[in-house]
This record gives sequence, C-alpha cells and structure tokens, in this order.
Amino acid sequence: MWSGGCDSTLILNDLAKNSSYQNPIYTVTILNRQIGGGKDQQKMESLARKEYLIYAKSKKYHIKNIKIKLECLNSQFSNDNQGLIQALIWICGVLPFLENDDELNFGYIRGDDFWHYKEYVINSINQSLKLKGASVKILFPLEWENKLEIITRLKSENIYKYTWYCENPINNKPCKECLKCKNINLVEYQIKKGRK
Repeated sequence: MWSGGCDSTLILNDLAKNSSYQNPIYTVTILNRQIGGGKDQQKMESLARKEYLIYAKSKKYHIKNIKIKLECLNSQFSNDNQGLIQALIWICGVLPFLENDDELNFGYIRGDDFWHYKEYVINSINQSLKLKGASVKILFPLEWENKLEIITRLKSENIYKYTWYCENPINNKPCKECLKCKNINLVEYQIKKGRK
C-alpha cells in the first residue's frame, strides 16, 4: 500500500533496495476522495509518487505501481472512525491483487488511529483471502516508530523531498495549518533542535 506519504514511501524505499527485475516490488495506490483528502492533496501525492519513481529508477530499483480509483458513492465518513475506514477501503482495493504467500506491508506508525482497529482489519483480510484460498503475511514494519524517527530516516536516505503530507495544499505548497502540517512542523523543529 503506497500513498506517497512519509510512512509508506519509507517502507517502499526499504523494500525496493532488495528488488530486482525478476523480483520487483508491487505497490497498490488507492485513489479515494473520502480517505485521501481533496483533489489538491491527491494531486500533490501523485506528483510525489511520480518523483519518487523517477528517483527509484535512477537507483535501479524495480517497482510496479498499480493505481486503483475506488469511490464510495453518497458516503460521508466521520473522522471518529477514519483509521478503520481508511484501512478497509485499502483492503477492498488490494485484495484482488494478493496471491498466496505475498507480504502486505502497512505504513502505520506508533500513535496512528489504526491500532484501535488492527485486529478487525487483520481478521477482515484473512477471512477475505480464505475465499481465494490464499494466505498472506501482514506486516507493520514501522509499528514502533514515531514521526520524528520516520522523517529523520527519510532525510538520511535523501528521499524526504519525494513525499507529501499536507491535507490542504495552497498553490502546491503545504498549508502549514492542517493537523498533518502542524505535526510535521513540530518534527522539523525537534530535528532542528537536535532531539532524537
């Protein structure tokens, strides 16, 4: 699962280092207005993904990105259950592509809402895959990391510039007002002050 955000891009980069022509990394990007912000955010995430893929090609990484447009007609989701809704929509989009013994990596980090729903999501994936006669390994490689650690790693790999986080971009730049911008601004301040 790859949005173009900080967490999923870091996982993709880690996995891509061991990719080859015979063994590429497959990513699935779900395009959905209900969980993926507005048009401007989706446009900037798309640009970040394109720029990262150019970088990855220059590093001779082998990545195959599948984009799926998944719309939920006449639906409004409450922010109270955003962690569950996001994961379930991603699952609906990725399930057709999963084969037996695949690994499914989620980019959730410490403090994400997702952890309140983790068992429901894992059970949903496993039960759905039983219908296909498949079993996959579900991984959360960033489970114990926080945003400061993620941004620090992205910067050390020189790939932070290929990510996007703002929910309400203004003229293709972060708004600095949304919750994600405020979180990133705090992390940037902590990095500047040398906090680990």
